[in-house]
Amino acid sequence: MDLKNFEDKINPIFIDPMQKRVSFILSELGAQTEKYSNLQFSIAALNEFKTGKYWIWVAITGCYPTKAAFAKFDSDVVTQNIFVACENLIKSRDSDPMLGTLMRHVELAPAPTNFLVDATHTYSAFYVTGIQRVVREIIATTNSDEVTTFRFFDNYGVMAPFSPEQDHLIFENRSQEVSEGTKLFNLMMSISHGLEANKAGRILKKFLVPMLRKIKKRLIFKSIEKTIAAKPGEPFINYCILNRKLTLIEFPPSAAVVSQYECILENNISWLQIVCHDFVPIFHAWTVESNNRSHYLKYLRLILLADKVIAISEMVASQARLMIQAFSLERKEWSGRSRKIVCLPLSSGLKFSKTEDIEKDPSLFLMLGSIEPRKNHAQFLDALQILHARNIYVKARLIGAMGWDNDQILEKIELLKDLGVDIERMKADDNVLKRTITSAQALIQVSEAEGFGLPVAEALAGGTRVIISDIRPLIDSIRPGMDVVPLNDSQSLANLMEEILLNPANTSQEKFDGTSWSDWKSELFGEK
Repeated sequence: MDLKNFEDKINPIFIDPMQKRVSFILSELGAQTEKYSNLQFSIAALNEFKTGKYWIWVAITGCYPTKAAFAKFDSDVVTQNIFVACENLIKSRDSDPMLGTLMRHVELAPAPTNFLVDATHTYSAFYVTGIQRVVREIIATTNSDEVTTFRFFDNYGVMAPFSPEQDHLIFENRSQEVSEGTKLFNLMMSISHGLEANKAGRILKKFLVPMLRKIKKRLIFKSIEKTIAAKPGEPFINYCILNRKLTLIEFPPSAAVVSQYECILENNISWLQIVCHDFVPIFHAWTVESNNRSHYLKYLRLILLADKVIAISEMVASQARLMIQAFSLERKEWSGRSRKIVCLPLSSGLKFSKTEDIEKDPSLFLMLGSIEPRKNHAQFLDALQILHARNIYVKARLIGAMGWDNDQILEKIELLKDLGVDIERMKADDNVLKRTITSAQALIQVSEAEGFGLPVAEALAGGTRVIISDIRPLIDSIRPGMDVVPLNDSQSLANLMEEILLNPANTSQEKFDGTSWSDWKSELFGEK
């Protein structure tokens, strides 16, 4: 196929941006780009490299492919030829307004640092979980000279430049301003999370959230159109991951992003390390919302294929080895893959002064964690009811985002309120959370399953007593200030709480809790 025939079948507006992307990739691979004066010759040259087909896909589209999308392209290459495959890919992408827009305007750019950290999920959520506090702390510990953070541009395979200061729901390519549409979307999402307080609201949310997702997609498209109209000569930047190291600190935000990572790893495009928090969806599937279970099963393959896995407890590290061993029974190439698994316990997600004395509330007990089955709020609530029947006053506070399958928990909270128990759900930023933890008599963590138990580290760092259930990994690091009760034994928990109430602590001195975020920085980005 000659150049004229190839270009005649391509919309001319795509040729120049594709040529720029191919030339950039060839340059990154060490080729002399001046040898290739047109798109056809450049594609042919790129196809000679071991990973050439993958990078041709990226050069044509401006985006990173999912596993399925790349498999289709690869099939066209094998059964026809590289140029027919490119032609088919261009036609397919151009049929979608968003994909066609990206194909015209995305420019590949080198990441400014060796390490690229995916912050997509953490900086687009409306709530702060323990994992998100971990991500923010790790990012805050590093600086832009060492680590570059990025966000996936929705599910389109664009690793957009991003810093934590740009903490907006919808990334706008060159503008720090948030559009009125985005502000309205943020408000609607906030309202949707508030609907979880009662059963009728939760039913309404099931219908509202899919609609909001469609609105989000439309807002993103409008944002692109607006940016192009305002500054037509400026491209959308997509970081090139060639010769860079990727870090995934939490679950990817969608199945499409998981598939993009999977394609990267299966084709040996880039080095990847993953922070593995737990395997709860595998070993305790009943405690996890069904959609998250499906998402997690896809994510497991990334742990299999990753170059390095950092587990947050020895138990999780052992489980990771077992999961990888189970995968490796299937294929020889999986069992021979080089991989490093290390364990690094989490640090406290809160900044404690280590010297300040905090006055204790003589009756306050705190439970910190999302409202979901595996956190086992039921044992704590039953203990409160037992103590109420003994005429013992307890001030109970629950802090955590709404999870799932929590109707019974919420109904039990309302029942206790009707009985006269002093119990409330609280919203708390880091300052309020720190003050509440340090002023409590004890923090309750009687979960049925955990990967680590971040609230335990936070409470101990704040000098607050902790009551845990007798499960791993909670019991793996028993130390002064920790008490253990049998899982689901509400009587034992009530008895221990009564003992504490009879002899309450007066003050709490904050103290250092062991592992620091600098340790994490060294492990993740120390060029090991």
